[in-house]
Amino acid sequence: MAREFFKVIADQSVNVLQLTMPAGTDVSEFDALNQLALAELASAAGDGWILDMSQFSYVGSAALGFMINVRQRIRQADGILVVCGVSTHIMATLRASSLGRLFAIIDSRPAAVAAVLDWRKSRKTRPRRGGK
Repeated sequence: MAREFFKVIADQSVNVLQLTMPAGTDVSEFDALNQLALAELASAAGDGWILDMSQFSYVGSAALGFMINVRQRIRQADGILVVCGVSTHIMATLRASSLGRLFAIIDSRPAAVAAVLDWRKSRKTRPRRGGK
């Protein structure tokens, strides 16, 4: 069932993790979502990713934990995560919890795609961490 809550798509060659979590999603569904989504992004975690929350209507500790897990997995692989489509309600929660500072949050998906493409360009012009 958790697979119904997200899909991975490409937008101009940028990986997009699109969430569609309804309100009232329980913790066990978040656990399954966490495992499935992290497995999906594992092979390309070192690339640029967008977490599109424009169809995401739930926010709570499990959702925030999921966002942090996705961010951590991508950062560990020297990738970048840009979050877009955040509702005013979710943005208020991120600010109140001080978690908003952890994420690059951009209003629209086209702007998020542009940010990831710019990151890719800048990455090609400077050496990566660890001499990779």
